[in-house]
Amino acid sequence: EYTAFYVLANGEARLLNFWAMLSQPGTPHNCYTINTTTTDKLNFYLNEVHPNVVKLLKNIGARDGVAWFEFMTDVDGKMYALEMGQRLSGDMMYIPLKDVTKFNTIGHLINYAVNQYTSTDSLPESQSCYWKKGACSYILWTAKDGVINDIVGIDKVNNIPGVQVQQSKEVGDKLTAYHYGTIVSISYDSVNELCEKIEMVNECYHMYD
Repeated sequence: EYTAFYVLANGEARLLNFWAMLSQPGTPHNCYTINTTTTDKLNFYLNEVHPNVVKLLKNIGARDGVAWFEFMTDVDGKMYALEMGQRLSGDMMYIPLKDVTKFNTIGHLINYAVNQYTSTDSLPESQSCYWKKGACSYILWTAKDGVINDIVGIDKVNNIPGVQVQQSKEVGDKLTAYHYGTIVSISYDSVNELCEKIEMVNECYHMYD
């Protein structure tokens, strides 16, 4: 599956980023463990889908804020929309994307909330090629039902350059299997660097029941 994330101002939509959603083998297909800007479908999306999405946003009167669209590809090679939202994405990709695109999505939404609208000129150019840096949302899912007894390694992970834990769970929280455990935001310069950082996270961070 894939996500296309747009930022809007004054009725104009710009594609901030298009990313891939990869599930962990052996888990339910909704467990997207790695969401990454490293994808093989960007050019296909730009040529075949993006113009229609921009037209859709214009036709429904979407003017400001953000909007995202999730897609799946089938064996026929086509891309199908399966979910849409005009809010921030739950995988928090907008956090590492600030490193990659230099656009502050949170600031954009805060300005809108206090009636200080972002001008069209302040929007980034719509993505037309791969960014020089990459962004990843590394989602750690619970393996089974349980109550969190201990969480270790947050400080060590946060000390890795370009890596930040988005910790929303606490000791004492009760979770079911295949539930968001935590999200780790990662920015990187190469795929090898991303793999190295994920290995470091796996070594440092643990959540116990």
